Amino acid sequence: METASTCRVKNPVPVTSFPSGYLASYVTELTGCGGPFTPWLVEASVGQTIQLTLYNFSLSSSSDQSRVRSPSCSAYVVVTEPAVVTRNVTVCDGGGDMTGRQRQVYRSVTNRLLLSVSLQQHLAPDAPYFMLKYEGWSTRTGNQS
Repeated sequence: METASTCRVKNPVPVTSFPSGYLASYVTELTGCGGPFTPWLVEASVGQTIQLTLYNFSLSSSSDQSRVRSPSCSAYVVVTEPAVVTRNVTVCDGGGDMTGRQRQVYRSVTNRLLLSVSLQQHLAPDAPYFMLKYEGWSTRTGNQS
């Protein structure tokens, strides 16, 4: 696990477990790793894309906001694809399965993503807790790698 001292340097924090793994908002809250100044860097092998699935553990879930910025969007994480300049997506609460707890939120075009967890949400007394699952997918076969 990364430590707060690791994240004092304002650089992306590489994720070392691949082809799949989990990033918890709680780790960002405790260490600062994965926040706006030290985003998580998820990098798959060349020829792969990355799929992100949100597991939402917050007590309430607002309306069906999924990947759209709006005044009612509680932003959880900003996904940036460095090779695709116009690709910035804000992942919000809500949507997904019948309980709104699990849903696919992003599928990359390239093999590299920066994930910046919104720390403003964690200042609230009822801060949302969530995990992002990342999985490498082969662009040739369309299967998980």
